Amino acid sequence: MKDNFTKKDLIIEMEKRHREHRMHHQKNYGHHRKHNMHHREFHKEMVDRKLNELFFLHKYMKIFRKITLIVSIVIILFLLKVIGFKMATWIIILVLIINEGTIVYMISRMEKRFVKPMEKLQSGVRKIADGDYTVRLEADTKNEIGILTREFNKMASKLEEGEKIKMEYEENRKALLANVSHDLKTPITCINGYVEGLLENVVSKDNVDNYLKVIKSNAEYMNRLIDDLFLFSKLDMQKLDFKFEKTNIKLYLNDIVEEFSFILDEKEIKFSYEESIDTETFVNIDGKRLYRSIRNILDNAIKYGLGKENLKIEMMLYKDKDSIFIGIEDNGFGIEKDKVDKIFQRFYRVDKERTKDLNSTGLGLAITKEIVDAHKGEIYVSSEVNIGTNFTIRLPIFKEDKNNGE
Repeated sequence: MKDNFTKKDLIIEMEKRHREHRMHHQKNYGHHRKHNMHHREFHKEMVDRKLNELFFLHKYMKIFRKITLIVSIVIILFLLKVIGFKMATWIIILVLIINEGTIVYMISRMEKRFVKPMEKLQSGVRKIADGDYTVRLEADTKNEIGILTREFNKMASKLEEGEKIKMEYEENRKALLANVSHDLKTPITCINGYVEGLLENVVSKDNVDNYLKVIKSNAEYMNRLIDDLFLFSKLDMQKLDFKFEKTNIKLYLNDIVEEFSFILDEKEIKFSYEESIDTETFVNIDGKRLYRSIRNILDNAIKYGLGKENLKIEMMLYKDKDSIFIGIEDNGFGIEKDKVDKIFQRFYRVDKERTKDLNSTGLGLAITKEIVDAHKGEIYVSSEVNIGTNFTIRLPIFKEDKNNGE
């Protein structure tokens, strides 16, 4: 953003970001919806096909029962003619009992093993088609029906998870717009009030400079907020271009340490740096982006540590077999345990009252994490109230690709 930022520029930029978010959301939602519909249609078709086969088999068994009865009558008449009435009667009774018992057993077994489970499966598919992704079925058998039931449960779990992700995305989008609107409205209102005071000549000459400083401070805050929002949105949608280069991490970090040693010395904050790493240790990084991450952490240590007696910031560089670690530790006020896991969320502020005075956008650590993730790294944080906070960035060590002859 340029320094000559205007309200018109703000509106144009916000509309642009909103359009990009909406297009991204619609694209993802369309893909997600198409994927879910494909799953539902596929399983519904499979269940209907299997159920039709079983209903046909069930119908066939009833026809078979009638045929068997006719055959039994023919056999009875034949026996009556050949061996006489008395002997034939007992044989007939025995044959009928065996015949009916076999048929009843076969039909009941088929209904228990196939028809009833398939009816439950069909009912489950209908519920999913109606949008109920919480339905689950018991898979009691190891036959095709059991396999189909287990696959159905897997599908339902994936659909439920996808629905939760979609709802979470929508909630985050709404929260983002609400936060941006709130965070921009406050400084704009402040600027308008001070400008009106200047235009109406109700401000004494002694206070004009103070009014202008407040206006400038709020304009810079809006500028920084939009810059951070623009950067975070690009990171979130994976549209930010990174220029990764093989970099000597020791030399790279030495430059940052030298810069911040001077800044912290001016603020009378104690600073120390320790490194235990080989001179020829390389990482594949975008130096400009990673600098942004490290600076965000150091800036937070300074801003949120102000007012703490004997504030000290320590920086460390070390490694193991596959990774290098950049540690940044302070003895500031610390973060409460229930808030530590939330600090990487966008617009999350640990202490909202103090943050107002610090002109924090609430996006710094969210941006930091996205940048570290893009480097295939990780960021860890531990903190204790009134003891301090430790951030550790892990990055993979650059390894030459021997297949390319490097």
